[in-house]
Amino acid sequence: VTIDSMSDPRSIRRWFQYVFWLAPLTAFATIALCVYGGFSKLESHHLRKMAQERAANAESMFLAEINAVETKHSAGIEFYDMDGADEMLSRLKPLPYLYLVTFHQAPVSATGLKHLVTQPNLKAICFNTVGVENKEIEAVAALPHLESLVLRQTSLGDTGIRLASAIPTLRQLKLSYGRSLVPCPMTDAAIDNLADCTQLRELTLEGEWFSHDAVSRLRKALPECEIIVVRFEKEVQGSSIGP
Repeated sequence: VTIDSMSDPRSIRRWFQYVFWLAPLTAFATIALCVYGGFSKLESHHLRKMAQERAANAESMFLAEINAVETKHSAGIEFYDMDGADEMLSRLKPLPYLYLVTFHQAPVSATGLKHLVTQPNLKAICFNTVGVENKEIEAVAALPHLESLVLRQTSLGDTGIRLASAIPTLRQLKLSYGRSLVPCPMTDAAIDNLADCTQLRELTLEGEWFSHDAVSRLRKALPECEIIVVRFEKEVQGSSIGP
């Protein structure tokens, strides 16, 4: 004799137990998804607002620095940890009193740097912890009056330093690479590549990535260049070599 499962009191009781437990779980999951979706939308809106505010602040700082240069209160423009440096450089009109442009963790490409060619008296560029590569150095090399170049914690290797050393107007060069989880891409070959940079008058080497022998060879090759060696513990100048 077969009995319909739904007519069995035990089956009915079991079915109600399932419903009793499943309904709250379903309701809880639905509420959780709604809350998560609401927080996601709120977070997305907050991030967009922060990005807009950051862009507005960067724009305001950029315009303020341009105004300072135009009114002779400053000779430099600095980009601090911001996106859009390329676009801002494309809007930069010729500024007769602009001497220095500095990039602090502000991504910039060769395309943006090419706009600096129109600056009549720009003589110094500083890259501070920026992912600068060979093509950016090639763009900087096109600047007609560049005399000073700072390369700190960049991704340049020996070839990039050779490109920098070929800048005919370069008088001051600073190569710095401190302690980092990423090995320094520069080697003694970068120092040797500077041997033909006879126009150089001041060279600063910071870090532990170069050897004493390479510095000694460079001092002999560039007797008219002041070479400053900066180690992590102390700074040595003149004819002596750092520890």
